Amino acid sequence: FLLEEVGEPLGCAPGVIYIDLNVVCCIVECVPDKLATVLYHDLCHFHQVRLLTDIGVTPADANYSGFVNAYAQQTQEGIDFVEQTGWVLDGSSWSKPSPEANWTQWSNPLEDAANFCAHWYGGDRGALEQDVPIRYEWAQDWLPE
Repeated sequence: FLLEEVGEPLGCAPGVIYIDLNVVCCIVECVPDKLATVLYHDLCHFHQVRLLTDIGVTPADANYSGFVNAYAQQTQEGIDFVEQTGWVLDGSSWSKPSPEANWTQWSNPLEDAANFCAHWYGGDRGALEQDVPIRYEWAQDWLPE
C-alpha cells in the first residue's frame, strides 16, 4: 500500500483516509493518536471494495447506500456479518436491535464491519473474544490473515 500525505487536489479532506483500488492517501496531522485505527478501518474498507468488485459491483455502479446494501446483502461475508450481529434493514435504514450490533456506534453494517475489522487487526484479540464472541467468530471465518 502507498501511504502519502496529500491535500485536497486528490479529494482527501484533512483527517480522512481515502481508498480506492489504486490509491491510499491520508492526512495525518488531524488524527496522529488514532492513525493506526483509522488506517486499519479504511484498509478494511479496501477489503470490502475488493469483495464487491469480485461480484461485479464497482464504486461507479452504486452510491454509498447502494454500496452498503450490496456488501450486506450480496457478499457472503456481509450477509454473515448481518445475520450474526443482528443488523436489520428497515426500508432504507439499517437498525441494530441486538446487543452484539450495539457494540458499535456506526450506523450501518459496512462501517460496523470495517470498525470491528480495525479492532481485529489493531487491537487485543483476547479482549474481543471475551467481549464480543460473535464478532470474534465472524472475524475468524472471514477476515484474511
